Amino acid sequence: MRSFKLPAILCNGARGLLNSSRRINLLSLLLSALVLSGATSLAVAQTVNSRVTGTVKDSAGALVSGAKVTLMDLATKDTKDISTNEDGTFTISDVRPGTYTLAVEATGFKKLNVTSFTVHVDTPVVLSTLTLEAGGVAETVSVTASDAQSLIRSEDAKLTSTIDVKQVQDLPLNGRNPINLAGGLAGVNTNTNTRQASINGMRGSFSNITWDGIEINDNLVRTDSLFGVNTPSVAAVAEFSLTTQNAGADDGVGIAQVKLTTPRGGSSFHGEAYDYYRNDKLDANTFFNNTTGLPKPKLLQHQYGFNVSGPFALPRFGEGGPVLTQKNKLFFYFFYEFTDTTQDFTPNRTVLLEPARTGTFTYLDNSNTTRTINLLALTGRTIDPRIRDLIALTPASNNTSVGDTRNTAGFRFNTPNGSTGRNIGFRLDYDITSKHRVEGVYSHFLSKLPNDVQLNNIGEQFPGLPGGGQESSRPRWAIAWIASMTPNITNEARFGFSSSTPLFFNREDFSEGYRLTLPLMTNPIQNFLQQGRAPRNYDLIDNMTWVKGSHVFKFGTSSRFVRILNFNDGGIIPQFSVGFNTTTNPTPLSTGQFPGGISATQFTTANSLLGLLTGAVNSVSETFNVADRTTGFTRKFGSERFLDYNTFALYAADTWRIRPNLSLNLGLRWEYIGPLTERNGLGLMPQDLTLGVLNNPNAVLDFAGKGTGRDFLARDLDNFAPNFSFAWDPFKDGKTSVRGGFSIAYAIDNNATVLNNASVGGNAGLQSTATISTLTGTVSGGGIITVPIPAFKVPRTLVDQLTLSQTPTLFTTEYNLKTPYAEQWNIGIEREVMKDTALSVGYVGNRGVQLTRGLDTNQVLIFQNGFFQDFLRAQSNLANFGNPACTAAQAAATGCQVLTIFPRLGNGGNLGNATIRTLIQQGQVGELVSNYVSQRNTFFNTAQPCVQGATGALCPSFFLPANGNAFVTDYIGSSGWSNYHGLQAEIRRRFTGGYYYQVNYTWSKAFTNAEQAQAEFSPYLDNTVGDAWEKKRLNQDVQHVLKGNFVYELPIGPGKRFLNSGGASGKFFGGWQISGIAQFRTGRPISFISGRGTLNRSARSGNNTPNTTLTLSELQARTGVFYSPTSTLPLVIDPALIAPDGRASSAFFTHPTAGNVGTLSLTPVDGPGYWNVDTAVIKRIRFKERLGVELRLEAFNVFNHTNFSVPNSLNIDDTDFGKINSTFDQRILQLSWKFTF
Repeated sequence: MRSFKLPAILCNGARGLLNSSRRINLLSLLLSALVLSGATSLAVAQTVNSRVTGTVKDSAGALVSGAKVTLMDLATKDTKDISTNEDGTFTISDVRPGTYTLAVEATGFKKLNVTSFTVHVDTPVVLSTLTLEAGGVAETVSVTASDAQSLIRSEDAKLTSTIDVKQVQDLPLNGRNPINLAGGLAGVNTNTNTRQASINGMRGSFSNITWDGIEINDNLVRTDSLFGVNTPSVAAVAEFSLTTQNAGADDGVGIAQVKLTTPRGGSSFHGEAYDYYRNDKLDANTFFNNTTGLPKPKLLQHQYGFNVSGPFALPRFGEGGPVLTQKNKLFFYFFYEFTDTTQDFTPNRTVLLEPARTGTFTYLDNSNTTRTINLLALTGRTIDPRIRDLIALTPASNNTSVGDTRNTAGFRFNTPNGSTGRNIGFRLDYDITSKHRVEGVYSHFLSKLPNDVQLNNIGEQFPGLPGGGQESSRPRWAIAWIASMTPNITNEARFGFSSSTPLFFNREDFSEGYRLTLPLMTNPIQNFLQQGRAPRNYDLIDNMTWVKGSHVFKFGTSSRFVRILNFNDGGIIPQFSVGFNTTTNPTPLSTGQFPGGISATQFTTANSLLGLLTGAVNSVSETFNVADRTTGFTRKFGSERFLDYNTFALYAADTWRIRPNLSLNLGLRWEYIGPLTERNGLGLMPQDLTLGVLNNPNAVLDFAGKGTGRDFLARDLDNFAPNFSFAWDPFKDGKTSVRGGFSIAYAIDNNATVLNNASVGGNAGLQSTATISTLTGTVSGGGIITVPIPAFKVPRTLVDQLTLSQTPTLFTTEYNLKTPYAEQWNIGIEREVMKDTALSVGYVGNRGVQLTRGLDTNQVLIFQNGFFQDFLRAQSNLANFGNPACTAAQAAATGCQVLTIFPRLGNGGNLGNATIRTLIQQGQVGELVSNYVSQRNTFFNTAQPCVQGATGALCPSFFLPANGNAFVTDYIGSSGWSNYHGLQAEIRRRFTGGYYYQVNYTWSKAFTNAEQAQAEFSPYLDNTVGDAWEKKRLNQDVQHVLKGNFVYELPIGPGKRFLNSGGASGKFFGGWQISGIAQFRTGRPISFISGRGTLNRSARSGNNTPNTTLTLSELQARTGVFYSPTSTLPLVIDPALIAPDGRASSAFFTHPTAGNVGTLSLTPVDGPGYWNVDTAVIKRIRFKERLGVELRLEAFNVFNHTNFSVPNSLNIDDTDFGKINSTFDQRILQLSWKFTF
C-alpha cells in the first residue's frame, strides 16, 4: 500500500497528479497560448471589469460632440480620456470595479464633475444626466452620483444583482463566506442552505463561479450551485455579481454566472486587523437538546486576521539615475485569515462488560431467570492473544444506552472535533502605461480536521487511539494583461488555475498486514483506508471590446483544461471477519448447554462472544485494482483514475444603441464541452458503443479511454447558443426600462462524476474484491491467510461478469450524448419610483433541455409471461390457506389454486421462506422477481446459452427479456428536463443618506423529471410509462419567498442630523449602525412514498407512491408542524394520520396492490414554512483621520425561532413516519473587533 505524506499532498497535490515535466509542458503550452491570444486579440468573457457610458448635452438638450471626458480611479489616481462622438455619447471600456470621478470639458461650457460614483462587477454604468452649462472652462459644476448615475439597467435584459462592498462588509454573515449573501437575491431558492440553492429552478451544475475571472467550481462533484472550492471569505472578496437569467454570450459557459473579485490596493495605505469570536455560552441551546434536557453543544471559534493595501514605489530610470517617484504604478493588497474552531463530539461506542471479557456470558433463561456461564470453560478454549490486546484497548462501560446491558454496554466520551482553516492571498496591479496594465492574484486555503468523528466517523474509536481525519489544500492564481489598443478597443487576457485536494486519511499503519471486523463490540482500531481527489482547473481567457459608434462589439474564445485525480484505497488491506461460520469453522456451542434454556437471539450473542474471544475467523475479503492495462491486478494498490476533459468556446456579441432610448443585444456563442476520458485508458465499456448492446447477452467489454482508440463519447460540435435582448426607455427620461430577452446557454452537467460512475467504474473487471468464506483457525492461530490474486481478463463478456456476481451490471453511455442546455426568457419593467429607489417587476421562465439522466432498460417482466397471474394465485393461497404453494391434491381437498410458474423455479421458488412470503403478502411482485434473479444460481437454469422452453426450468431471460445475462442494463442519456416559471419583484435603494435597502419577492414553480444527483441516475418506475409518473416539483422549489437586507447608519453624531458635535460625546453617540437580513418562505415540497416493488423492483420504485383517502387540500391542511400527544415531539403530519406502531395509518394511506402503483402524485403538498432574521449592531470610532476601531455584535436567528427541517419524502412504512428530527440553527451570537487605518 502506498502511503501519502500529508505535507507533500498539501504542497504538491495528491498522488503526483502531474509529474514535474508534464506540469512544465502544460504550463509552457498555456503561456504560449496566452501570448498568442493576446497577439490575435481574440477573447473569452468571464471578465469582471465593466464599462462607463453616457450622453453629454447642453442646457437646451442639444447633443455635444467632441467633449473631453476624463475618468479617474480614486484608488490609484489612474485616468482614462475619451471624446464624445457625433451623437454626444461616449463609452469607456475595461473599467475595474471601484470608485471613480468623471469630468467633462468642452469649449464654451463650464467644466462638469461627477463626484464619487461606483462601478460594480460586470455591471455597466450609465451616466444619464450630463448637462453642460454655458460658461468658461475654468468654472466648475459638480453633481453627485445620485444625480448623474442611472439607477436602472438600460442596456440589456440580464437579471444581474451585485453584492457590493458595503453589503459584504456590513451585513451579518455567519461563516464570513460572502457567497452566502447570494441566498438573499430573487430567484435563488433553497430549503436547505445557500450552497445547495436552485437558481431559477436550474440544476446546481449549471452555475459558473469565477473568482477574478478564473473558474472555481468543484469539477468532480458538480452539484451545488453556489459552492466555490477555493473558499472565498470577506477578507478576500471585494464584491461579486450574480446573473440568474439571460447572461450574455460573453459571460462564459453555464446559465447562472457568479463573478467574484479580490480587493485591490490604491495610492494610499489602508489596512485592518480583526477577530470574530463565537462561544457556546452566548448561543441558545438547540431545540432537541432543550426537549431532552441536554446541555448546549460546546463551541469556541476565533476567526482572526489582517489585510493591508497600498502602493509600491518603483524606480524611475532616466537621466541622473533611478528615482523612487513612481508611486502610482504598482499597487498591492494582502490578506491573512485563520479560523480556529474548538468543539467536542460525543460518540457512544459499544464495549464488553467485565465478566464478558473473561468469557462469562450472562443470559435470561426461559423462565426469565438471570444465569451466567463461562463459555471458555464450557468449550475448553482460550482467549486469542491478539483479541485480548484489542479488548484491553477499550475502557469500561459508563452507560447502558447501547448493547444488551448484560454482556455489552456503552462507553460515551467527549472527543475533540475541532478544525482549523487558513486563508492567505494577495493581489498586485501594475499600471505599466496608460494603455497597458497587468494584475496578478493568488490565494491558498488550507483546512484541517484532525479527528473526523462526526462528519465521516473515521476519527478515534476510543480516547487516545489513532484515528483519521481530513485535510484540504485549495490554491488558486490568476494573471491578466489588459491593453487599451486604441481609445475604442481594449483587450483583456487572463490565465489562471484553481484546485482542491481533499484527503481523507487514517493514522493507523496496519503493521500486522490485515484488518478485523469484530462482533458485539466497537473495534478500537479504525479500519478506514484513505481516499481523496485532486481536481485541477486551468483557464485561458481573454476579452476584446470594440466601441464603434452606437455599437459595443465583443469577440472571444476560451479554453479550459480540467485534470482530476480520483483515488481510493478502500479494501486493499485484507479484512477478516471474526466469528464462526456454519461450515469450516462452526460453533462448538449448542442450546442444550445452557441451563434453563436460552432464546435464539441470546444464543446468537453467545456464539458471537465465544467467536470474538477465541478469535475464530470465518471469512476474508480483499480488493485488488489494476495499475495499468497490462499488469493485471496488483496487491495493496488503490484505485486511481485520472479524468481529463477540455472545453472551448467562441462568441460574438453586439450591444447596439439604436436610439438613445432603445438598445438591442445580439449574440452568438459556440460551446464545445469535450468528452471526458481516462488518461491511462482505464475505462471499461462495451465494444459495441450503440445502445443496442444493452440487449445483447453476449456483450463484450473492453478498455476505453485515452490510448485505446475508443472514446467514452463522441464530440458534440453543434452547440450554438443565440442571445437576444432589448432595453427600452419609453419615456426617454432615464428612469424607466422595459427589458426582455431570450437566450440559449449550454452547461456542464456534472459530467466527470457521471462518466466516472458509468464509463470508468460502472462495469466490473478493473477492480475485484476476492472473498473467501470457508476459513478455519483463529486470528493468532492460522486463520490469517494470504488471499490469492484474482485472474485478470480484458476483454471480458457478460458471461465472465456472472462469475464475479449474480447481479452483474452492464453500463454504457449514449455515444452521441448531447450537451445539456437551457432556453431562457424574461420580460419586465424597472422604474425609478423615487430618488435613489427603483422598483422592478418581471416574468422569468426557462426550460432545461437534454439534461443528463441515467436509465435502466432491464425492467423485470411480470405480465406478459404469465407470472403476475401465478403471483395472485400464490397471494390468494397464502391469505386463505396460510401457504402460497398448492398441489393438485391440495386443490381438490381445500380449493387452493395450483401454481404454474413458481414450480419451475429452483426449489419451487422457496415459498416456505419468510422473506418470500412477506413479499407475496405485500404484493411486491416486482421485488420478488428481483429477489429470484439476484440468486440466479439457486432459482434458474444458468446454462450458457440458456434456451427457454415451454416447460421445465426457467432461464433468467424469462423475467429479464431485455438481457438475461445482466441484472441491470444502465445507460447515460439526455432524457432529463426541467421548467421554471416565476414572478420576481424587487425594490431597492442604493446607499445614500446613510442607508440602503433591498427587498424582493418571488412567486414561482419549478418542475423536473429527474433531480440533480452526483451520478445523475434516475431510472423510471416503469419504462413503458416513462415521464408520466416521474414529473414532480423540484426538491428546492419554494413557491413564495420574501427576502430583504438593509444597512442603516443612525443619524447621530458628527456630520449627522442629531448631536452633531465632536469630542468625547461625538465619539460615544456617533458611528452607530444596524444591519440585517430577513427571509420568509413557504415550505419545501414533500412526497409520500410507498417504495414497494409492486410493479418493478424496489430499487426502481423510489417514486412509487401510496393511495390515500384524503383530497390534496385535506392532505395539505394536515401537513405542517404538529406535536405528538405522547412524546410532545414535533411532527410534520397530523398525529391522527399516524398509527400506534409509528407507521402511516391505513385509514388514510395504503400501499398499492400487486401490479399497480400508487395514485397519489409526487410532491402534492408543502412542508412547514421558514422565517429567519439576522442582525448586526456596529459601532465605529475614529481616532484622528486615518485610525479607527469597530466593535460588532451579530445575532443569527436573533429571535431564536425554531425552523424545522423536514425531508423531501415520507415513507408510509417508516416506523418514524412524520417525525421531525432536525432543525435549522438556533440563535447564535458573534462578537468582533476590528482595527482600521
